[in-house]
Amino acid sequence: MKGPIKVNDFADKDFFTFNPETTVTEVVTILAEKGIFGAIVADEKGKVLGICSEKACLKLYSDVFTGKITAEELKQKPVTDVMYPEFQTIAEDMGLIEAAQIFLNVAYRRLPVIESGRLIGQITRRDIIKGIDKFIE
Repeated sequence: MKGPIKVNDFADKDFFTFNPETTVTEVVTILAEKGIFGAIVADEKGKVLGICSEKACLKLYSDVFTGKITAEELKQKPVTDVMYPEFQTIAEDMGLIEAAQIFLNVAYRRLPVIESGRLIGQITRRDIIKGIDKFIE
């Protein structure tokens, strides 16, 4: 691949998001059905609110098993109760190598790709690896 490689060249534009009203039990079902590790939580205008991962859901389910909350309470919990509200975003025109450096310093598997404050995609560690592989060709 010639020229500077940008996040936008490898970002996923066809991706799944949760809306803030999605319940944790719905999240778990969707993660299992789609075979994904997590997803971005965004409102109807594309504003990113957080990132929800299977690990966050496991913690809440663990709370049920240990009696901290009831199964009925779990069913009422929105994804906003388990999402990570602190997250980092990436601009679509950021260089791929710069994005790789960010992934080295965060625990997330995916980062929201933003244009003018609006969610337009996501990039994962795997996308970065694919981009680096193309760069090396």
